[in-house]
Amino acid sequence: FEKTIDSLPITIGRSSHCNIALTQFNWISRQHAVIFPENGQLYLVDLKSSNGIQIGGRTYDRIEIHNGTIANIGPLIFQFG
Repeated sequence: FEKTIDSLPITIGRSSHCNIALTQFNWISRQHAVIFPENGQLYLVDLKSSNGIQIGGRTYDRIEIHNGTIANIGPLIFQFG
């Protein structure tokens, strides 16, 4: 699916309270990650989830989002652009 970001921060997780609620995916934490601005840049930050955020098979706690950034949260692929 496609989601347009119209206000920040954006929470991602299994909880129905998240802005992007992925309730059907048990391998995603209730509060898995957040997208927020800092100093004119956007960041995707892991919220101490069990599985983290992956790019190219490596796990990160925090990544700077650029046009075209592709990150995995569990088996789901997020492409930013």
